[in-house]
Amino acid sequence: MSENKDLRTPDERAHAVLSASGSHRWINCTGSVALSLRVDPALKRGQTVYAAEGSAAHFLCEHCLEQNTNASEYLGMKVVPEGPLFDAKTPDDDIKEETGHQYVFVVTEEMADAVQCYLEYIDCVRASCMFDSEEFIERSGSLTNLWTDITGKIPQHPWLQHMFGTSDFILEAFIDGVLHIIDFKYGAGIAVDPDDNSQLMYYAAAYAGENLPMYDNVALHIVQPRAFHSGGECRVWYTTGQYIYDYFKDTAFPAAETCVEVEELVCEVEDNYNDDPDYMKIKIQEVVAPYLHACEEACQWCDAVVDCPKFNQEMIANAQNDFMVDNPPAKLDQLPLPQTQEQLHRAMLWVPMLKKWLKAVEQGADNFTMNGHTIPGFKRVAKRATKKYTDEEAVIKLCKKKRIKKGEYMKESLLTPAQMLKLLPDCEELDALIVSESSGTTVVPESDKRAEVRVSAAADFDSDDDEDELAIPGK
Repeated sequence: MSENKDLRTPDERAHAVLSASGSHRWINCTGSVALSLRVDPALKRGQTVYAAEGSAAHFLCEHCLEQNTNASEYLGMKVVPEGPLFDAKTPDDDIKEETGHQYVFVVTEEMADAVQCYLEYIDCVRASCMFDSEEFIERSGSLTNLWTDITGKIPQHPWLQHMFGTSDFILEAFIDGVLHIIDFKYGAGIAVDPDDNSQLMYYAAAYAGENLPMYDNVALHIVQPRAFHSGGECRVWYTTGQYIYDYFKDTAFPAAETCVEVEELVCEVEDNYNDDPDYMKIKIQEVVAPYLHACEEACQWCDAVVDCPKFNQEMIANAQNDFMVDNPPAKLDQLPLPQTQEQLHRAMLWVPMLKKWLKAVEQGADNFTMNGHTIPGFKRVAKRATKKYTDEEAVIKLCKKKRIKKGEYMKESLLTPAQMLKLLPDCEELDALIVSESSGTTVVPESDKRAEVRVSAAADFDSDDDEDELAIPGK
């Protein structure tokens, strides 16, 4: 087995703006990159728990492939994004201090089953190869050679020089004549299709480079066990290297070049109007506007979507149509409620988007205050405390000592502290095994009776892997 891992330097990783994972965004909306780079870091979304869990599951996939082990062997162990694995008894705080990660995950049956599905699918692909093949785990490849071959010139801009893609798993069956690109998706929210998937085509191009047209058969695989898809948990799309080559020649590379041109235009505006930030922002939006394209593929994980003029225009246009009004009202409570079946249908299309928008606003407020800023009329307080056991094994021993039947204190899992206190009221031994802890802090109106707390934290930004969705109703 051959491996490449991630050979990028820190400088190269910092410039990987036109990445494979973000290709759905920058290819469909060439103005989004320049806008996203100028979003106030204090307002950017930090790495979500879902994205972090996905990274942890990816590490388990990689570890199992390298060690040739089953995922079930690690049940109960703890893992952080990008690894490593820790013993189940290792305290979370010790793991966070050692690794610097915010999140620690337990390898549950759900995670192990998803990873095992991926491992078994790879075994099936291996079995389909009649002759010897070569495998690569976490293969990192550059598009520099392909860019030079297609455009006839060596890329000069850092964004173009550092166009990298790291594939989860590549299997090249030389005699069979098939290049397999296999990508693991742990997300449960949005089912991903392999058909014409720009991220997977990016991986194939990064691996093959200028030799891409020589591949007569390229199989792009998605393994996504936790999201429903009519095509099943594992899906494949067959194409040719020439098709992917033409896609980069006609679509992806021209889009990348346009992204660079837009960035240069914006930098010119910043140089000319840096003494007037408000006017500079207006001019930037004017310059970028022709290159913005509001669509689900581009807007889903874009940091700039809330302040994007094109997205705002789309929302206004759809609101005028959906709510049958000529001009958007100044206040939300002035919107007429839908009355007919058609109006209800159109309005219901907005519900998921509005929920996502509200979530994004709350996340923005959370990041903003976590970075030391304040919001007039609001404050950060400790979340309401919840009861937790200090030692579950001791609680079980106590129940046995009290001669309580197992079916009374253990359902699918141990009763919660609140339930156990009802089962064993006025029990000092139980009281000693329960503590009340807050799970963190949150932003609330100043009228909230809880005392304000001061916090300081650095956000861990990773917008490309975010599973949140912002779709445009009616599109």
